[in-house]
Amino acid sequence: MKVALFTQDMSGGTFGAVFSGLANALAANGVAALELLTVQGDMSAAEHPFPPQARHVRLPGGGSAGAIWPLRRHLLSARPDALISGPIIPNLAAVLAARLARGWTGALILSHHHPVRLARGQSWKNSVPLVRLLYRFADVSFAVSPAVRDEVIEVAGLDPARVECIPNVLPPMPPLAPGCPHPWLAAGRSGGPVFVTVARLEPVKNLPLLLAAFAEVAAALDARLLIAGSGSEEARLRAQIGALGLEGRAVLLGYVDSPRPYLAAADAFVLASDEEGFGQVLSEAMREGLPVISTDAAGGGARFVLDDGGAGMLVPKGDRAALAQAMTAMADPATRRRYAALARARAACFAPEPVGAALLQLIAKAASFRA
Repeated sequence: MKVALFTQDMSGGTFGAVFSGLANALAANGVAALELLTVQGDMSAAEHPFPPQARHVRLPGGGSAGAIWPLRRHLLSARPDALISGPIIPNLAAVLAARLARGWTGALILSHHHPVRLARGQSWKNSVPLVRLLYRFADVSFAVSPAVRDEVIEVAGLDPARVECIPNVLPPMPPLAPGCPHPWLAAGRSGGPVFVTVARLEPVKNLPLLLAAFAEVAAALDARLLIAGSGSEEARLRAQIGALGLEGRAVLLGYVDSPRPYLAAADAFVLASDEEGFGQVLSEAMREGLPVISTDAAGGGARFVLDDGGAGMLVPKGDRAALAQAMTAMADPATRRRYAALARARAACFAPEPVGAALLQLIAKAASFRA
């Protein structure tokens, strides 16, 4: 079997991780021929490695729309058994390329990572009318959470029997370097819990809510907070830390190459996002056995990853008091131990082997629809 993966940009960022995860999941289930098709970047720029059997093919065109004809030519010449594309704009291009590639008999599979209506605010190209017009021509689709699946079925008018829920894949675990990533995380440390979050410092991650909730916790407990990430809200967050009197209790770490040393050493992870189509940082934290707290973000990703609150604490989106209450509850060591065990068990669902098996089943389903 040969599977091609098509996305616009492999210059780093979220979809580098997503597509390396798909490739590794398929490789873990015996797919020997994998192609990564992009118009920008290459596999070496991805945050996580691709399997050795993956081959990168750069398509000309400068963008997804310009790549339609080159993608058509590739489908007719390379003849992959399946083409998996994503997110929305590459999906639209893939549908058009597949329709133009008369004679290609492979399966077209669209992947959905964020609700269409929420993605519309990120780019005018994430057009609901275009999604409604073109998505129906795919053989099958999958979404990374039940909420995203339900929304794309509704928006695009898809047959529910042709849309599955397949989560993002956990990336390979990078090795842990010796030493302590931060003094607060030193082995044998004393004092209260150290919470950590990893997020872009952007409005959608609602880090001001996290700092406001943590201020309540810090007023009553010996707790500390580490925030890893960079973005446009850094100055605002530094000012808020000062205004809340959290100097020495909350620290902005900036961008970190790998969050794993912090996830492996902290006491609990907390995410305050307003939107999450999946929330892979939650699954990465849970794999480390780190108990997690998250807001019930729009998009339903956190709710899905936390198994409706069965594998971590889930609080209403934007609710400062509920978030502070959950962090206070997680300060108890026995509570943390219980949620750590639940987190590890849930994270196993996002390993390459089960996700890759689900992808192969979806490819077989697509073939049955074409027969």
